[in-house]
Amino acid sequence: MDDLKRPLIIEPKFSKLLFFILVVIHVGALVCVWSLAFSIWIKFVLLLIIVILFVCVLRRHCFRISKNSIKLMEQHIDDSWGLYRVGGGITQANLSSNSLVTRYLIILNYKVPGKWFSVSVLLFPDSESSDNLRRLRASLIT
Repeated sequence: MDDLKRPLIIEPKFSKLLFFILVVIHVGALVCVWSLAFSIWIKFVLLLIIVILFVCVLRRHCFRISKNSIKLMEQHIDDSWGLYRVGGGITQANLSSNSLVTRYLIILNYKVPGKWFSVSVLLFPDSESSDNLRRLRASLIT
């Protein structure tokens, strides 16, 4: 069967690269907040907010254990996508034009009908097979 005729199914896995980037960014944010000339209580609140956001981002995009995380994406013939969530349920969505495709990072922004916010999925080279990422890049560029 031709590669392009096969349905494209993306099942993102844990990415060490994404984990490393998130740790560096959030540790940098913690250092920046700690060096501010604020009272210790304001620093504590800001540090707590950064830690909570770090845990939320890790659960959703890195470990994919949040109930709203996307565990599988399936491209349909009409270029719509089926998004399978960890918490159960399938959402039909359309890929937004503001998605980003580079060699080392793919950011897929999906617009779900009837929802205000888009759903984002981050893909790094170690989060999916190279064949699926190549097919995804080819389908997104054309």
